[in-house]
Amino acid sequence: MISFESEMIEKLILDGALEVSALDSETGRILYSFTEKLEQVDPELFKFVLDTFYAGAMSLWEKGFVEITLEDADPRVRLTGKGASIKNLDELTSLEFAILETLVDQLEKDQ
Repeated sequence: MISFESEMIEKLILDGALEVSALDSETGRILYSFTEKLEQVDPELFKFVLDTFYAGAMSLWEKGFVEITLEDADPRVRLTGKGASIKNLDELTSLEFAILETLVDQLEKDQ
C-alpha cells in the first residue's frame, strides 16, 4: 500500500510542482525542491511552505543570523557575521538550518 506522503510526492512531481534536487549523502534519501508551479498546482501547500519559510527567516533574524531590510517592496536579506560562521550552527533547529542554507544558496546565485 502506498502512503499518503508518497502519493502526494508523486502527484506534485507529475504536476511539475516538485522535482528531485539531490540525494542526501548521509541517509541516502531523495531530496526534493518545489518549483514555481507549486502556487498554481496546490495554493494551500504553497501558502504553508511560504509561511513556514518566512517564520524560519524571522527566527534567523531574531537569533542574529541574518539582517532583513523591509523598507522596499522587495525585502532584502543578508548574512550577519554570525550567519556566515559555522561556529554557531548548533543554535539552529533543522528547519532553521535548511532555511539558512536556502538563503545562502540564493545569495550566492544573486552575486
